[in-house]
Formats: sequence, C-alpha cells, structure tokens
Amino acid sequence: MAFARRYAHAALVLAFSTVPVSIAAPAEPARAYIEATHIVAPEQVGEFSLERASFDPKAKYSGAGFTYESDDHPRPVISVYVYPAGQMAQDEALRDGMAAFREDLRLAQEAGTYSDLEIVDADAFPLSAPGEVAKDATGTPLDTELLAIIAKASRIDGQRLGLRMRYPKQDADIQSAGFLFYKQLYYFKVRISVAADAMSSDAFKAFTDRAARALVPAIQAVNIGACANATITLPSDGNPEEAGGILVREATLHQGYNCHASRTDAKLDALSRDAKVIEIGYSAAEWKAE
Repeated sequence: MAFARRYAHAALVLAFSTVPVSIAAPAEPARAYIEATHIVAPEQVGEFSLERASFDPKAKYSGAGFTYESDDHPRPVISVYVYPAGQMAQDEALRDGMAAFREDLRLAQEAGTYSDLEIVDADAFPLSAPGEVAKDATGTPLDTELLAIIAKASRIDGQRLGLRMRYPKQDADIQSAGFLFYKQLYYFKVRISVAADAMSSDAFKAFTDRAARALVPAIQAVNIGACANATITLPSDGNPEEAGGILVREATLHQGYNCHASRTDAKLDALSRDAKVIEIGYSAAEWKAE
C-alpha cells in the first residue's frame, strides 16, 4: 500500500510537468535536439532595469549578454552572460564552468585588461532557499521521500567569486563579484563591478548577492526542439519503489531543461512582453541529447 501511494504521487507530479514522457525507447528524432533557444530577459526585474543587450550571430557559442542597472544604486555595472553548456550533471557543469571562468580571468590579466587581480573569496552560492512544500494534483503534500527527490533534482547551486583588481586605463581600484550557474542547459554568468571606494565591501556583497538572486531566475533560456520529448528508462527488475523515484527525479530534471515542442507550447508571446528576446538557432549537428 505504501508503494501504491508513493507511485500514485509520482504520477500526479508528472501531471504538472510540461515535459512529455515516454517510457519506451523512441526512434531517432527527425528534428534537432535544440533547434532554437530564445533568451528572454525582462526589461525590469525589481530594482534592476535592462540597459542594453548584445549578441553576435557569428559567435553564437559565446551566447547573449545583458547589462542591467540598479534604480537604487546606479554605480555598479551588472552584466549577465547566457551561453550554451549542454546536458550534464550540475556538479560537472559547475566544475568545468568555473575552471573556464578562472582561466578567462587569468587571460584578461595577461592581456592587460586589469592588473593586481586578487580572488578575495570563493564559495558555493545557492540560487534560492528551499521553497514551500510541494503538492500533488489534489493539493495533498507529497511524502517526504518524493519531496527530497524533487528538491535535489530541481535545486540550482552556483559558485561565487569575490574579486579585487586594478584597471590601469582608468587608474582605478575595482571590487567585483562573479557568479556562475547551470540552468536550462546554459551557463548563466553574472559579473558586477564598482569602484572600490564607491561602496563598502559589506554593502557591495549584499548588493551583488541580491542582484544575482533576482536576475538569474528572471532570465530564461527557452529551448525549442526534440529535447521536449523526454525518455526515461526504468530498471528491468521491476522494483516499484526504485521506479517511482527514478520517474520523479528524471521528470524533474527534464522539466528544468525548459524544453518545448514549439513556440506556442513555450508561450513565448506572453514571455516576450516587456522583455528583450534573443534567438539563437542551431543545426542538428550542433546540439545532441548527450
């Protein structure tokens, strides 16, 4: 009876998902895994206003860039970069992404963009605190095992670097913060900088943390393509307890990819209101399921 109740909860969780799920192995998809990604950046997110956006189709793997300013603190420069990462585990994505992030910092210093680079601190940075208790389609709270599976599969943990450097061309000391997240098959990198004497270090840290937690959830990478068709392989031994857990975990992960079969399914017209949208197109050879 305990299994039946738990498995029913799993089915109800899937009813909420926008991801079609197939248990059997499908035929090779005729369309690209991702045909296009629409990066949707709201014009206004709380105190933060979008000032400009950039994208070079000839360098699409560098993704899109967005510059925001705070209505309350106009001096810090806030840059958000969204660029393709691929399908991978969150810990693997952060490990590889942070290695590339640190290498970019090193190369920029070698090129003379800035000098006296110092990494003041480096730590994990969860995007948000745990949300309210999840419920199934009847409004009943999910049991603790399913809730733990969903929380782990949907959690977005980032990394934060506190930085100090000097800009020789401006003859100015700068305090900066860099954040990296893996979300919706993309990297979301945030860089925020201000003159060292413009804000206290504590005030700047509080500001950067608030900006990252506001902007990264608000900006979406909406993927269109065969990635909308999720395939979940269940264990062959027929263990119902294990099968229920796998079903919920994999469905949650696929839902986090933000994949849709069409613009209509993604509700892109509604998402695009009061937002800047940058479309990045891909061929079948450029995006694969693995």
